[in-house]
Amino acid sequence: MPAVGGRIGIERIVELGSVLGRDAIFVLGSRMQQNPENIVAAMNALHRALTESF
Repeated sequence: MPAVGGRIGIERIVELGSVLGRDAIFVLGSRMQQNPENIVAAMNALHRALTESF
């Protein structure tokens, strides 16, 4: 799911998690596509947000 400006905030991640389920969330931002090294940082941020929310 694309996000405005290529960023998904914690609130949106939580919202998607409640709708899709924790295992169905994938964050693919333009920064990650341009620089694969950002995938690790983005997935760590996603994990932190989900851990704090569930």
